[in-house]
Amino acid sequence: MVQSYLQDLGDALLNPRELIAITRVERRSLTAPMVTVFITISGIIGAFWTPIHSVIAPYTGVSLSSAISALIVIGGGFVGVVGWIVLGSVLHAVSRLLGGEGELEDTLRALGYSTIGYWIVVPLTLVFSIMGIASSMIGFMAGMILGLIWHLYSLTQGLSEAQGYSPLRAFASIIITVLVIIAVAALLSGMVFLLAMV
Repeated sequence: MVQSYLQDLGDALLNPRELIAITRVERRSLTAPMVTVFITISGIIGAFWTPIHSVIAPYTGVSLSSAISALIVIGGGFVGVVGWIVLGSVLHAVSRLLGGEGELEDTLRALGYSTIGYWIVVPLTLVFSIMGIASSMIGFMAGMILGLIWHLYSLTQGLSEAQGYSPLRAFASIIITVLVIIAVAALLSGMVFLLAMV
């Protein structure tokens, strides 16, 4: 099972179209992409939190700061899984509006596996952290930029296969989804601000 998952992760990095085609035909469960999202989000949060942990540990005690760090990292992974389902649902709705023919599970698989591009964040942050806290943030940001580029490539290819349309239409679906999420977030923020003013 672990060997199969690792092979899927390799395919997610190098052959996202083929991976989605295989998982679609075999009707695989969403467990592997869900685990990928959990590990990705936990890893990103852990990489970001590590320099903060090293700063607060002398003041709070190593045990307390380690417990807080673990809760933040694990809790963030669970929040990431919920976000994956919500974002995947919006992406699927937009994909269907643009002529996609896949199912929600296919979209969730493509989105979940494509997050593997962000796995570069952890090693880059660790390598740069040797040079100090400020350098670890440079490593983190470099990893996030590289991860985003690979994530967009992988998601475009996987979504194209999942929905049965061109990569250009898949990329348009991603951009429209991001704009919808930003608009909803702005609307909700505006509503909260107005309610706070009352």
